[in-house]
Amino acid sequence: MKKFVALLALSGAFFSSFADVTVQVPQQVIPGQSITIPADPGLSKRIADLEAAVSVLQGAPAPTPPASTPVPPVVPASSIAAADVFAELDANKPFAQQKGGAGLECAGVGVGGVSSLSDSAGYFNSTSPAGKRFGKVADPLDPSKQVLLFAPTRNDSTAGGGGSKRCEVSWWTVQSGSIKPYVDIWHAFGLLMPDGGYDFQAVISQYHQTTSQTVNPWSAIQAEKDRLMLFVRSNTNSPPTQATNQTRTFASPGIPKTKWTVFVIKMRIDPRAGGQGYFQAWRDGVQFANYAGPTGYATIDQNPTWQKFGFYPWDYANWSSPTAVRVLFKAPVYVKDPTGSKYSESDLRSYVLAR
Repeated sequence: MKKFVALLALSGAFFSSFADVTVQVPQQVIPGQSITIPADPGLSKRIADLEAAVSVLQGAPAPTPPASTPVPPVVPASSIAAADVFAELDANKPFAQQKGGAGLECAGVGVGGVSSLSDSAGYFNSTSPAGKRFGKVADPLDPSKQVLLFAPTRNDSTAGGGGSKRCEVSWWTVQSGSIKPYVDIWHAFGLLMPDGGYDFQAVISQYHQTTSQTVNPWSAIQAEKDRLMLFVRSNTNSPPTQATNQTRTFASPGIPKTKWTVFVIKMRIDPRAGGQGYFQAWRDGVQFANYAGPTGYATIDQNPTWQKFGFYPWDYANWSSPTAVRVLFKAPVYVKDPTGSKYSESDLRSYVLAR
């Protein structure tokens, strides 16, 4: 009965549509002369609706509407000046064109400059399970784009890796891409960890100084099971020691397993008491760290600072699973801010998401 009522309603809508059609007929119509009725833009849809209703009453399935094509989100254009970008590793550009002079150490091997790597092969290691340890892969959420893959394994060598099974990109102190003290700097990157949390601790981004004391890194973002942790250290003593280090800790719950999360950091490295040091951090636009005070170690003028990112499982003694990990980075970038207020967190986040 409900179907019959629906059909009557559609029929009424169909026939009432002719009331909208105006036909102008000449005063005298010659026999056999055709009369043209102007097309009604909505008439064809009403006819289709009526045919669909009749088909349902006759037991035939209703026509399936065409599938809609997903529309990718619109990302605002970046407002960051190219001249202010001093280090970058964008997988959508050839390795040979990357800014800053980045180097790679992976699976116990000092691979050398990233610019010398093949864009298709990246860095391959034969240690079981053999495979690509570093390189470019399709973005799992947007296959039209490329992202960076770090894929160390539990069986990789620790030789040449500072005693750990690391796979990291770094900008050494002599490279143009290394970070400098006493200037305002932005750092941003997208992070995706499809294997989830781990039963060990691993650094994914860090800042070092060349000091020989065992106090490095002075800042790091670290994965710990189901959360990410940020550490910011300082020491106004010379030389710095672990006992005299001042450490601030900021937690960011959740491991980004199924969608990109974007970290944006703004900082000024200044280890002086009463200086202008600060360290701020956001995750997907939400600030979770806002520290003002000394950053880094007092020996910074003699022991310059430099930066690394990738996957550094310093706690590898507790690494039981998985055998191999995959950590994906989207467009890690370092930007100088000449005024300290030229850019905002959203500028850096948009820059990363657009790549």
